[in-house]
Formats: sequence, structure tokens, C-alpha cells
Amino acid sequence: MLILTHLNVITSSSFLAGLASLVISIETLVNRKLFESGNILDWRTTRLSAPNWALPIFDLLFEYSWSNNLVTELKAIVSLLLIYQACCSQVSVWTLGLLFSLHQFTNSRMPIGRDGAIQMTSIVLFGLILITWPHNSYLNHLGLLFIATQITLAYTASGWAKWVSPIWRNENVLASISNTKSFGKPWVAQFFYRHPTFARLSSLAVMIWQASFPIVIFSSTKVLVLYLVIGFCFHLSIAIAMGLNTFLYSFTACYPILIIAITELHRVAPWLQVINWK
Repeated sequence: MLILTHLNVITSSSFLAGLASLVISIETLVNRKLFESGNILDWRTTRLSAPNWALPIFDLLFEYSWSNNLVTELKAIVSLLLIYQACCSQVSVWTLGLLFSLHQFTNSRMPIGRDGAIQMTSIVLFGLILITWPHNSYLNHLGLLFIATQITLAYTASGWAKWVSPIWRNENVLASISNTKSFGKPWVAQFFYRHPTFARLSSLAVMIWQASFPIVIFSSTKVLVLYLVIGFCFHLSIAIAMGLNTFLYSFTACYPILIIAITELHRVAPWLQVINWK
């Protein structure tokens, strides 16, 4: 297995991934009525998005709403186990594999309504399986590359999607988002409406940070850490302002892995480090 104990990379990422999975499970259980017959996530509706080959199995498993609750409760228990193992620095590839499988199972039950945090949690869990796979350095390094690539693409794609949107470039989009029922809070919306200049500068800062994220590949560790500190503050702010708390855990779970991945990349190809902030 890849030796990363000097920065506790595996345990840190596993702890955050387990925390993200636990919060997702709790939120699903709190909203369990949405999965009952006649509600928006009734299996009779969501099954339309399932692959045809899996329908006989899924119909048998998901016919009753209690089955989803049971799997979600099991996912919460395994998430707690992963958090415990991370605290004890004894993360098991089997725990990661079981939790990843449960995530894929519940994702099949809820093909609509998932957000980026749920997807990123699955990505991190899969990458950690590769990183902790015993006696296979190829898979270990592949796991590093997989998570690092995914988090870089996620930020970059999101940033450029905002740049090409005239709404993000020209309007007080933060006030509009904060004024929605799903992702808003009245006091946040009122603040952005009262301070439109601050809102637009904040939007611009987010767009620049996300779109320019690939710079970290060619930068020194200090520049990388600066970008990640900005990322932590960004996710913390949307957790407070929009209630998207799982993004804070799932995306920052990639950060320790990204630091090691870029460090390894610069060790192999030092010529890539063209931005050196000493």
C-alpha cells in the first residue's frame, strides 16, 4: 500500500468521506416520507430512470419504502464504522468497499434529486478503495490520480460553466439563489440585495477561483494550499448560507489526496512546477 502516513492522508480523507456519508444518510432518513407511495420519490416514478436489466431486482428490493430506510440505516452504521477506523488510523478496504456499494445501491433508488456532494462522496470512496488496496502500488497511485483529477475537473467545469453564463456574469445571482426555497435563507438574500456590489464581487471571485483551479498542477505547495484554503472557506460559506453542508465534507475529503498527488507528480516531473511561490 502507498505510504502516506506522514500526512495522515488516508485517515483524514476517510474521516471526511465517512462524515459526508453519515450526514447524507441522516438527511435521507429525516426525509423518508419522500420515498413513500404517492410522493415525489415513489419507486413507481423513479424506476423509470433505472436500467432495464436491473429492474427485476430493483422492483423486488424497492417495492416497499422500508427497504430503502433499512439500507440507509445500514449505510449510516458503516459510515460510523469508517469514522471510527479513521480515528484509530486503521481504515479497512473492506469497510470502504461496503460503504461504496451501499452508496451505489441507494443512488439507484434515488436517480433524481442527487447533488454533487453525493456524487463526490462516491468518487472519494472509490478512490480510497484503490489507495488502500493491499500490495498493489499501481492501484494505490491510480487512486491518487483518480481523486485528484475528479476534484480538479469538478471545480474547473463549474467555474467555466459560470463564466459562459450571462446570468452569473451580469446579474446578482447570489441574491437570486439565496431567495429560493430550496437553497436560500431570507437573511442571506436580503444581505445580497442590500449589497449588490459585494454580491457581484463574490460571484466573480468564485468564478476566478474555480476556473483557474488547474493552476495548482503547475504551482508550488504554498499556492496549492492557498487555493484549498479558499475552497474550504467557499464550502463553509455555502454550508452556512445555503444549507449545503455535505459539500463541505465530501469535497474537502479530496484535499489531502490532492496535496499528495501533486507532490508525487512534481517529484516525477519537476519541470511541471513553473509557478514557485517561496
